[in-house]
Amino acid sequence: MSSTPPARPRARRSAFAPLAAMAAVSALLLSGCAGTATSADSGATSDPVAGGELVVGVQSVNQLDPQQGGNNDGVAVQRQLVASLTISDPDNPGTTLPWVAESWEVSEDSSEFVFHLRDDAVFHDGTPIDATAVKANFDAILELGADAAGASQLLEGAETTVVDDTTVEVSFPSPNLQFLEATSTSTLGLISTESTKLSIEDRQNGEFVGSGPFQVESYTPEQEIVLTKVPDYNLSTEVDSNQGAAYLDSIRFTQIDEISVRSGSLTAGDIHAASFLTSAELDNFAATPGYHVVERTNPGTVFSLTPKLDRDTPLQELAVRQAIQLAIDREEVSRITYGDDAIPATSLLAETTPLYTDLSDELGLDVDAANALLDEAGWEPGADGIRERDGERLEFTVIFWQASDPLVAVQEQLKKIGVYLQITQVSVSESTARADQSDLQYANVSRNEPDRLRQDFLPYLPVWIEAGIDEAEAPDLAEIQAELDEQVGEQDPEARQELLANVQTQIIDDGYRFPLYTLISSIAVSDQVHDLKLDGTSRLTFIDTWIEQ
Repeated sequence: MSSTPPARPRARRSAFAPLAAMAAVSALLLSGCAGTATSADSGATSDPVAGGELVVGVQSVNQLDPQQGGNNDGVAVQRQLVASLTISDPDNPGTTLPWVAESWEVSEDSSEFVFHLRDDAVFHDGTPIDATAVKANFDAILELGADAAGASQLLEGAETTVVDDTTVEVSFPSPNLQFLEATSTSTLGLISTESTKLSIEDRQNGEFVGSGPFQVESYTPEQEIVLTKVPDYNLSTEVDSNQGAAYLDSIRFTQIDEISVRSGSLTAGDIHAASFLTSAELDNFAATPGYHVVERTNPGTVFSLTPKLDRDTPLQELAVRQAIQLAIDREEVSRITYGDDAIPATSLLAETTPLYTDLSDELGLDVDAANALLDEAGWEPGADGIRERDGERLEFTVIFWQASDPLVAVQEQLKKIGVYLQITQVSVSESTARADQSDLQYANVSRNEPDRLRQDFLPYLPVWIEAGIDEAEAPDLAEIQAELDEQVGEQDPEARQELLANVQTQIIDDGYRFPLYTLISSIAVSDQVHDLKLDGTSRLTFIDTWIEQ
């Protein structure tokens, strides 16, 4: 699920630089650096102190099972509950490091992956994290299917084989370059073998046995989640400064719906940290003694609007989609969202994603050209300025749960070409229940792999093809699907990057997605709190965090 735009981006660019990917410490291909912009904490020089409860104000957590996915707040909780086979290096985007797996081999064509597990890894109940447990997890994810859509996409076509107690092989019917990085995600995090047999509802409520540095103490939906540390946790990685159990005794995630109330709670000292604040509030905390801000540019797909072309709306018309693409002022949308330091979308992928290509020339603003397209297509301005044709108004609905400022900006921009975007802001749960009523999906997904783009379109392309979009007005969607499938098997980095750039250009030019801005994860923190960090995919991590007593 998507995440709320939190705060202020800081741009970082570097040249394309491919890295090797076949060793125990393996790497993907790098086209941008981390974009990390993390302000310092209070600068205390004392050693970490164990104990205490960290209280974090969040907007919303919809469920606790990492394999079923969730919004950013949900993933912030889920990431603490499970370890994964590997971990993403926050200092070297695209580099994969050991976690539960201490080493691995990848076949020459990237279709077979053999992982050698630590022999001392255990779940919270003391049962071993062995090859049988890994197979049980991966098989169960595939059985969950659409109920674990993100995780099952990462394992599409996988066959998992137990070689011995500490060796597991995962094979695919064709090359699958994305899989090694996929094993670092929380969606492929590991729960106990018995937990994989639980009902979907029990897993959502956190009744599973996990493998991470924290475990669920209690969960009150739409109110709070309390996690307690695992005293015997021994799975620290080389990116953790703390090589033992967490310093914190517990973490309390308190749901506070209103942004202003979260900010006020941090100022009042009722909470130690607050996520998803406005740019102005974050600037204020960064400038106020006693507070600091932690932020990091998210890799993966940028925040975008994706038209649902299986719905019978004018969005099925190529000229309408092209006009919308031309009418969006991405500089303005990102500036309204984040302030003067914003990063507008320059492709479908964030600049910090491996194999990123700058496609900003394809995303220029041209209101005159947009109006001309709609005029030629027979859409005429009505009495209120919104275009009509054959009694149909040129209007669409987007139902979303995130902050409204970016979409309000898009709404005003589209009015200039006679298109009305009805924006309806609801709760997370209601947005899920009403997803079928929305003409466009508003979302991003964070991941250190450009194949995230293919996974974004996996649910859409076959449906759109079946819906029978007029071939005279739209390119061959099957060709786009084939190109996205081809890039995940392309071994040559330059060729893969070119494939990705070409297919993104086609998607942009024909309006299959309207990219808006790059997401930055940000959190305001009291200076009582030290070493609260964002990991390689800009997810909160608390293994190193401690509180002054």
